[in-house]
Amino acid sequence: MIAHLWQSTLFAVAVALLTLAFRNDRAQVRFCLWLSASLKFLFPFALLIGLGTYLGPTPTAQKIATQNVTFVVQYLAEPFPAAPPAPPHTDWRPIALLTLWAAGTLAILIMRLRAWGRIRAILKASQPLDIRSPLEIRSSQGLLEPGVVGIARSVILLPEGIEQRLTPSQLEAVIAHELCHARRRDNLFASIHMVVEALFWFHPLVWWIGARLIDERERACDEAVLALGNQPAAYAEAIVGVCKIYLESPLTCVAGVTGGSIKQRIEAIMENRMRNSLNRTKKLLLAIAAATALIIPITIGLVLGVPHLPAVHAQAPAIPTPALQPVQATPRKPTPETPTKQDHRLIAMLFDLASMTPDQQARARQAAIDYLTSSLKPGDTVAVLSTDNGKVSVAQDFTSDTVLLEAAILRVPVATAGVPAIESAANLLAALPEKKSLLYYSTTAAQAGTPGLQAAIQAAQIANVAIFPINPGAAGPAESPIGRVYLKRFGPPDTVDASEDRQIWRYNYLESFQSKAEFEFTRNSVRINWPPPVATYSSAHGTMQTYPASASQFLSISLASFSGNVVVYGQIQSSGETPKQVAAFWDDYPASSTPRPLSFVLSAGAYRCSFTASEKNTDRAFSEIIEFEVK
Repeated sequence: MIAHLWQSTLFAVAVALLTLAFRNDRAQVRFCLWLSASLKFLFPFALLIGLGTYLGPTPTAQKIATQNVTFVVQYLAEPFPAAPPAPPHTDWRPIALLTLWAAGTLAILIMRLRAWGRIRAILKASQPLDIRSPLEIRSSQGLLEPGVVGIARSVILLPEGIEQRLTPSQLEAVIAHELCHARRRDNLFASIHMVVEALFWFHPLVWWIGARLIDERERACDEAVLALGNQPAAYAEAIVGVCKIYLESPLTCVAGVTGGSIKQRIEAIMENRMRNSLNRTKKLLLAIAAATALIIPITIGLVLGVPHLPAVHAQAPAIPTPALQPVQATPRKPTPETPTKQDHRLIAMLFDLASMTPDQQARARQAAIDYLTSSLKPGDTVAVLSTDNGKVSVAQDFTSDTVLLEAAILRVPVATAGVPAIESAANLLAALPEKKSLLYYSTTAAQAGTPGLQAAIQAAQIANVAIFPINPGAAGPAESPIGRVYLKRFGPPDTVDASEDRQIWRYNYLESFQSKAEFEFTRNSVRINWPPPVATYSSAHGTMQTYPASASQFLSISLASFSGNVVVYGQIQSSGETPKQVAAFWDDYPASSTPRPLSFVLSAGAYRCSFTASEKNTDRAFSEIIEFEVK
């Protein structure tokens, strides 16, 4: 992998130098050069070297020598016992690097899949336009710029009302630009480079190549639009008008009209310099460069494929086969085993969680986990039992692995155990001949006079099971099982804000975070707010949490008043005499879902957030404004 990275880097540097020789030629030539640099990251030179090795000669002497060497190694290895293996040593550095790479790749894929989901939603809600064109043209709501969507079946997507904002000649130039993207298959090439960016996200040169690809493809489309006879002034005004009103596409595989360096593009359009075709010298230069990139790796493979074998390798083994016989180890007589007293305990845990309050359930789980960490002896094994309508099953078989046991305890379902479950558990444990202990966590805890209790006790005695009822109702305040690991790692929080369904732990300072930190625990998850919010601003349906300047600021919008699919959109403007838009957002959510928090990176200052949420196919909607400050 290291060799592939530096080879691809050198190839990209060579391409960058080569583009300087073609800086006054058509943009399509430079686009193809940068595309080859992108593809090089997907196709290592090792493939071409392997092809050269495969095509190289394989003399008969090399085959004979290989067979003889293999025979001698096997022949001499049989009679002698193998040396004891070295103790295994685990190098965690490759695992850590692989984990970091996988996390970065997954994060990029998730962000782009979410962006593609928004584009698909816009396309699905769009309406066809009656405009003659080789491609279908559709109108969409929102502020997304004109663009080509799709690879196999492309569609031109125009924002609603653009025909009122642009003159007919300007609109015609914009549509011609998008048709050029479709003819050039720009969405396909952009998708390929997006894969390169996801796989090699750590390499800054990959992102630089992506910017060059976008810049050159837009210039190539500009040249094609002007070659069709469109007026440079009208075309430039159309691009500027789109940039003023509409937002750039969040994905490079949705080719729009506002990509690349707008200033340089406008200057080139207004100059309207016609680019000539390549002359013979430059065509020859490209041919030599392409041939060099292919021939050199294949030649290396041919050279590596030529054998360089010492003469001794072609000799047969000097010692004939029957001369050596394998050394037989003298078998030892087995030592008779003597029965020993049981030196370990078999412990099973059974939970009657349906009889408890949520606080008691948390306390019962925590008591079981504390037992694992404080009361187990060497050799003890524990099993976790689960109940379902009186039937008992094994959630975790007998083991001394506390990690597996804690996970099983935390996922035990809330169900009724009761006396029938005690008898079922005793019968289940009867197959094991050793002495067993059953820890029964229940607030009722097998009170005297309970129906069926005597039969359960008799079944336990026959199965050699000792029952230990544990009542978690009389214990002190329960610790959150989800937050147990955080309590061990960071110590008790400075303040706790608890409710029925969540707890928020606040630390004034944590050494690991070098600042304040806030942990929000629910029944099934934990959220770490770091740094914690500086302030919270609210409206009837929205909440804006502000963090230190240049960090992400989070907007949450409640959709509890809706029952159908909802669209949320809005913008953030700086406050003052001349408000300026600094961010815009759009998202859609299925019915009865929890909206994803919207995040914005803002500098210090006062801002005004206006947003609208509307239910599709109905007239239900609300619009609100939140004024907030980032410090």
